[in-house]
Amino acid sequence: MRLGAEALAGDDIGLVRDFDIAGDTIYLLDVTGRVAVVERDTSGLRLTGHFARQGAGPGELLRPSGIALAAGSVAVMDGTRIQFFSRSGEFMQSTQITLPCMMVLPAIAAARDGLFVHGGCLQRGVVTDTMMAVLAWSPDTSAWEMIVQTPRFTTDGSVGTVFGVKSLLTTGSNGRHVFGGGEANCIWNVLDEGGRPHAEQTCPAAGVLYRADPPPAVAQRLRAGKIAGMNVEWPETLPVYMERFVARDETILLRPWSADSVVLQSAAPASVDLAVAPLEGLIGCKAGGCLWLLEDQLSPRLIVLDRARIEAMIDEAVK
Repeated sequence: MRLGAEALAGDDIGLVRDFDIAGDTIYLLDVTGRVAVVERDTSGLRLTGHFARQGAGPGELLRPSGIALAAGSVAVMDGTRIQFFSRSGEFMQSTQITLPCMMVLPAIAAARDGLFVHGGCLQRGVVTDTMMAVLAWSPDTSAWEMIVQTPRFTTDGSVGTVFGVKSLLTTGSNGRHVFGGGEANCIWNVLDEGGRPHAEQTCPAAGVLYRADPPPAVAQRLRAGKIAGMNVEWPETLPVYMERFVARDETILLRPWSADSVVLQSAAPASVDLAVAPLEGLIGCKAGGCLWLLEDQLSPRLIVLDRARIEAMIDEAVK
């Protein structure tokens, strides 16, 4: 089944780093520090406005790296600050935080009580440095508790791969979230039932591992030498998943199976294919659905695959 979804064309979307969805409203975090607001109605998707701007002051975003809808507000991760805005875009407050480690592009997500932060943390080693996948939680942002800490890859290329997921946590709508980088054939189910969340690892996440040649642009960079100062090789098997989606009691994996596409597949043991989608432009998945930003000759195209459509795919697959 080939992916089909609503699309929005527009020059003013920006370069989207993260997003979140609340009902028929989509909040897009631009790398320049703006938040674009997109509404969905019977006519489709339309851009309705922006809030925030680039800068270091209150209500301004200098290094935005994550956005989440939490407790009636819009929370934006900005370096070591969390900036809070109302759903209509008015600045509310700025909170300075101390992260559990020096995170690379930390992201943020709403918990039942408080907030999650997640990202990669470089752990210095005797033989080689290791990038760790880290998930932490705080009920009030004053102190963060580590929920999961697991290796992603080593900088000498001996373990894991840098070709994994961009966002480590996908939130669900029923207090169950999914965490992991896709390098290992495992997922972490994060159970958030009130109070301190806890995580349980499930292996295997997928029944079969896929192989594919690298995209031409990646192959050229690999032939030229190091990527991001690390010894990098194209993995023998592709990352197990590039994203995940929590639907009812199932985890849906967005699995790379060629150089330019992903297959939406239920996690093991079912491993049922639901749809095919482009790998290029995949921004990620949240509780409300998955998002792509595709470039064409005229303008960027925003494509949304919402929760209702994914759940309809599951119902169709089990008939």
